[in-house]
Amino acid sequence: MRAIHCFFLVGLLLLVTASGCPWLQPREDFTSANTSGRGLGAPGGLEDGAEGESEGDPATDAPTREVVEPDVIRRAGDLLYVLNQHRGLSIVDLADETLVAQVPTFGFPRDLYVVGNRAYVIVGYATNFIAEADVIGFGYGTRLYVVDISTPAEAAVLSSFDLDGDLIDSRLVGDVLYAVSAEFQWDGGGGGVEDGTGVVRPARKQTSSSWVTSVLVSDPNNIAIADTLSFGGYGNVIQATNFALFVAASDWNTNQSTITYVDISDPAGAIVVRGNVEVPGAIADRFKMDAFENVLRVVSNTGWPERNVYVTTVDLADPDNLSILGDTQIPGAAGETLFATRFDGPRAYVVTYFMVDPLFVLDLRDPAHPVVAGELQVPGWSTHIEPRGDRLIALGVDDTEGTRRVKVSLFDVSNPAAPQELDVVSFGEDWSWSNAFSDVKAFTVLDDVLIVPFSGWTAQGGFERLQFVSHTPDDLQLRGSVDLQGQILRSFRGDDNYYGVTTEQVAVIDGTDLDQPAVTNTITLAEYVSDYQELNADTQVA
Repeated sequence: MRAIHCFFLVGLLLLVTASGCPWLQPREDFTSANTSGRGLGAPGGLEDGAEGESEGDPATDAPTREVVEPDVIRRAGDLLYVLNQHRGLSIVDLADETLVAQVPTFGFPRDLYVVGNRAYVIVGYATNFIAEADVIGFGYGTRLYVVDISTPAEAAVLSSFDLDGDLIDSRLVGDVLYAVSAEFQWDGGGGGVEDGTGVVRPARKQTSSSWVTSVLVSDPNNIAIADTLSFGGYGNVIQATNFALFVAASDWNTNQSTITYVDISDPAGAIVVRGNVEVPGAIADRFKMDAFENVLRVVSNTGWPERNVYVTTVDLADPDNLSILGDTQIPGAAGETLFATRFDGPRAYVVTYFMVDPLFVLDLRDPAHPVVAGELQVPGWSTHIEPRGDRLIALGVDDTEGTRRVKVSLFDVSNPAAPQELDVVSFGEDWSWSNAFSDVKAFTVLDDVLIVPFSGWTAQGGFERLQFVSHTPDDLQLRGSVDLQGQILRSFRGDDNYYGVTTEQVAVIDGTDLDQPAVTNTITLAEYVSDYQELNADTQVA
C-alpha cells in the first residue's frame, strides 16, 4: 500500500479523522453497466453480470472467458448480497425477508463479486496507520477482502490483500480478478516559469502512475496475486474485453488522452503492457470506448475554448503498434459538452448539450471513415442511452420549464438518417435529479418496465423515490412511485415483487398494480442516527 507523505501530531490527526480530509472523501459513482442486452438490473444480470463485450481474443482465437462487471449487489437464488457503504457485506434472504449476516470491511466499499462460496469485496481508501515516536502517519490504497459465504449466516473474512493506488475500476474475467488503480502526482521539478504577472512559479509536470493487479481465484482455498504492473498516466477510465484492458489517461496540459493496451489474454493471470495510442481530448467514461471486430472505437471531448467532439477508430491487429484508422470531428457538436454515448454494433449514438440536446447517429461500418448518419435536436440532454434494436431508451434531464426534472425518452432509430423522438415523460416536483445520472446501474431497464430512482424537495422536505415507467416500442407510460429511506442504489424484479436497495435498507415492493405500488416490508441494513441521548439507570423511557 502506497503511503501519503504527510504526518500529523496525534491531536491533529484526531481532528482530521473527525472532520474528514477532502482528498479522502469517498467516491460514490459507478460508471459501468451491463451491456449483455438483458437490460440493466435484470435478474440474470444480477446473477452473472456478464458484459458480453467480445467474442474472444482476435489474435489467438482463445476460448471465450466471461467478463463480469463490478456491482454493489449480487443475487444467487433467494440470497441477495449487498455491499453496504456503512456495514460492509450484507446478506439478505429474500424468501424470508430477513438480514442473514453482515461482514464489516474497512475502507469505502466499491466492488462486489460472488463466485461459488466466496465473495470478493474491493474497497478504496483503505487506511494503514504508522506510529513513529510522537508522530502518526497514514497511507491509503485499495484492499481486496475474500469472504467465506459457504454458510451465509456464518460469513467471515478469510484473507485480504493490499493493492497500490486508489481503486479506479475492476473486472472479473474467467478465473482472474483484475483491479485497476492509479495515483495522481505532480513533480515540482527544477527551475521555474513566469506566469505572466512577473511571478516565477516552480515548474511542475504530471508524474501520475497506474497499476493493474491480477488475482487468481480459480482455487477458493488458495487466492493469490498472480501479477502486477504499472505504467505512466492517471488511468481513470477502463474498457474491458476478455483479452485486453484499455486504460485511458487524460492529460490536461496536452488536451489529449493516452489509451494503453493491457494484455490479459493469459487465463492464469499474467499481464503485460502492449502498445498505446493518443486521441484528442478527454474520455469521460467507459461507454466512450468500445472494442468491436478488432477495432477500438473512441468518442472524446476536447476542452475550452474549441470544445469539439471527436470519433477515433484504432486498429487492434498489432497490439504492440496501435495505429489510428480514422479521426473525425462531429461538425454539429462544436462548442458542445459530450454526455451520453453508446455503441451498438456498427453504430454509435452520441448526445451532446449546450442549449439543446443533439442526438447523433454514427455509421461506423467503415472504421476508417466514421460518418454522422443522422441528427435530431430535442430540449434538455441525456446522460445514458440503452439501445433496444431500432429503439433507444434514454435517461436524462428536462429543462424546458425553467427547472430541471428527470426524464425518460424513447427514440426510433430504424432510419439512422432521420431519428425520431416517439415519446418522453418527466417527473419530479420543480427540481429533481437522479443518482443514475452518474451511476447508470441504478437505472433498471426491463422488457416492459423502467425503474428510475430520483430525488427532490417538497414543502415537507427531501425525498428518495423510485418511479415506475411502462414502455412499449411506441410509447412510454408514467406509472406510480414509492418513497424509500436512504439513497437508492439499485432496483430489480424478483419472482413476485420488486425490490429497491438503498444505503439504509432493502425495500420489498408490491407491484401488482404499478399505478399504486406499495412498500410491504423493509429490511434494515444500516440506520441513520442524527442525534442521541445518553440514558442512565435512573432514566425511564415510556
